[in-house]
Amino acid sequence: MFWFKHKAQIAALKQEIAELREALDAQVRFIHSDAFHELLAAGIFDEEKFDDLAQEAVERCVSNAELKVRF
Repeated sequence: MFWFKHKAQIAALKQEIAELREALDAQVRFIHSDAFHELLAAGIFDEEKFDDLAQEAVERCVSNAELKVRF
């Protein structure tokens, strides 16, 4: 009964997780790209500030992640 009642909600959450993983993978690919390192070398980004912003973004995503399941 639980599974049937919440099947659509679970499917939507799985889709959202997949989309978030794809977005994260894209960001990781960019960070490891030559283009990103060229921006760092040019002084456009302060690497320490970027690390702080990235950590803050991860913490915000984790704190905003919420899964509610009711029986």
